[in-house]
Order: sequence, then C-alpha cells, then structure tokens
Amino acid sequence: NYGARGQFEELIREADLTKTQIKMVHKQADELPKTDFIKRYGKDGDAVRYATATNQIKKKLGIED
Repeated sequence: NYGARGQFEELIREADLTKTQIKMVHKQADELPKTDFIKRYGKDGDAVRYATATNQIKKKLGIED
C-alpha cells in the first residue's frame, strides 16, 4: 500500500483528467470531512475521500467511466 496520495495519483491516471479537473477534485476533497472518512474506512479513508471527490467532479462535468 502506497498511501492515499499514491492511490489518488493512480486514480487520476485512470480517470485521465486535465490539470484543471485535478484542481477541482482537490478542492472538492477539501470540502469533504476527512475525519469522517477515516473513521468509516480506517487507513484508506483519505483515498476513499479523494475517490468520492473524483466521482463527484466527473459526474458534475458529465465524464463517463
């Protein structure tokens, strides 16, 4: 396991987002309660938070998987 940042970077590569979209994901993730995700998902909570933010931004922009 290479941590939340590494998992997020891999998710971004898979999602093929632009730098602007990545900034949007970071902003969205900052609005999500980090402690709640960590309580719910343990050590993977931060990665889940970024994945959630990525999905929210993709949905907002109409990007399909």
